[in-house]
Amino acid sequence: MKKIITLKDFPFLLTLLFGLIGYQVNNITDNILNSPSIEFDLSVRNSEKRGDEIYKSYECVITNITNNKLFKDLTINFKRTKNSSLKIYNPKMTPLPPSSQHYIDPESLDKKILIYTVLKLQPGDKYRLNFETKSKIDSANDHPEIFLTSNDPVRITEKSISTWFVKNFNLINLILIIFWTILIIIYFSTLNSNSNEENISK
Repeated sequence: MKKIITLKDFPFLLTLLFGLIGYQVNNITDNILNSPSIEFDLSVRNSEKRGDEIYKSYECVITNITNNKLFKDLTINFKRTKNSSLKIYNPKMTPLPPSSQHYIDPESLDKKILIYTVLKLQPGDKYRLNFETKSKIDSANDHPEIFLTSNDPVRITEKSISTWFVKNFNLINLILIIFWTILIIIYFSTLNSNSNEENISK
């Protein structure tokens, strides 16, 4: 039975595959970068039951994943949902490298809303936002909601595979270029080898 795919075709097929991957990666990153975005990664660091109440410690890392956009007077709020017994308090903010300390100390409003204000968020800047919550057992699954306001158009998006592509865009393209280069070398080496074999057989 005749082979549908030969060794000569293999580099072409792999090049096509990596070309499609590169095209998809570019589409994903362009969609996010065309609407300036901030990534947030919210997680529970500790949870403890005391009597009929649940105490939790939260950590949220925000990152400016837009390469050429500086955000000014950015305010991030954590707010408890309506009719929830959740109380949120003890807000803290820590700049993470390469960020500078361009922020106002966070505050709590009646343990219902936390306010974090970043005066300048440069491309690639990160801040860690910590806070604690207390709730009744029947509200143990309640989580504070995150809101964002800014003088500039901005979208806040949760950490995902899409934001990973954006943050590693240059690395992904570099890897694809290396693969394409290797495939081209393999292809021409194969052609040269086959050509030598044909000449010897003649």
